[in-house]
Amino acid sequence: MRFLIDADLPRDTAILLASFGHVAFDVRDVGMRHAQDPEIAAYALQNQLCILTGDWGFSDVRVYPPEQYFGIVVIGLPARATGPTILGAIRRFLERPDLVALLPHRLAIVEKNRVRLRPPHHNIRKSANDFPRIPSRRLIKYPRRSGQFRFKYGRDALR
Repeated sequence: MRFLIDADLPRDTAILLASFGHVAFDVRDVGMRHAQDPEIAAYALQNQLCILTGDWGFSDVRVYPPEQYFGIVVIGLPARATGPTILGAIRRFLERPDLVALLPHRLAIVEKNRVRLRPPHHNIRKSANDFPRIPSRRLIKYPRRSGQFRFKYGRDALR
């Protein structure tokens, strides 16, 4: 697989990816050291690269829909995480070739002890009429002997 490594990850990430047989490009090596996220995403899309980053901005599926990219991997570790901790999380992820094979057109959040994969969007509902009908519930007012009322939700209140 081909990866584009964001500038917020350690330089040794490229060496780690190469040791697992992957091709890695670092944004610092392709002249994009200070590039903004949209520029990095456009470069990855143009060159068919999976984005490997520690930037949570790439996890916003409204801005970066995973189905349009060749994979987005966000390393979800605390900001104070050291280089060896980050590389360890990436190594544990790469040791699972079954997960790496699922990356195209998906978002993966790699944390210290787990990996979360966002499912691909196959069945996208386009209108409100596509949603199942939910039975209506209305607030019903029941009189009490004391003259006060008790309120409950009921399904047959529409009759």
